[in-house]
Amino acid sequence: RLNVTSRWYTMANYSDLFPRGTGGATIAAIHRGVITMAGGSSTATATIPSVDLTKSFVRFNGDGAQNTNSGGTSSAATLSLTSSTTVEAVRQSSSNDFLIGYEVVEYASGVAQVIQQEIDYTTSSLSFTKTLDGSASVDPTKTEIIYGGQRITNGTQVFTSPAGVYLLNATTLQCEKRNGNSQAIARVTVVEFK
Repeated sequence: RLNVTSRWYTMANYSDLFPRGTGGATIAAIHRGVITMAGGSSTATATIPSVDLTKSFVRFNGDGAQNTNSGGTSSAATLSLTSSTTVEAVRQSSSNDFLIGYEVVEYASGVAQVIQQEIDYTTSSLSFTKTLDGSASVDPTKTEIIYGGQRITNGTQVFTSPAGVYLLNATTLQCEKRNGNSQAIARVTVVEFK
């Protein structure tokens, strides 16, 4: 069973969480893959079949360096949909070859509102807020946040100061980090089900 806003969902009503789009389908397409980033590179891309950016998100499915000297600077990357056919991975430049797993999900028409967000944790504040891009407003009881990865910007290992984010209200994200000296950029996607 899954507890969502104090309501228990069983198999009988779990589908309430995922409204059906036109024609009864919830998901229009899913594309998965791995982006390979060569040593010394800070960006790399993968080409996917065309998706509607207003209905799609990319999920971060893990990363890893291809040698034993992985370190914090190599094991940190973000993913974003930069066009209808392109997934971009970004990290702080490193000498290590790097692999980043991704999954792109495109919802059917009428299922969800999708808002890509970049969060800048370079502030010294441990806690701050960010307004949703495009002055968007969502229903918090029907909204989830999809993680798109986190990369460092100042050479400090990202794992010593993981960044967190949650939906504070209909228009605002609450952002937290553990170490005020650590600087990072995170990517998330806010998905509101209709």
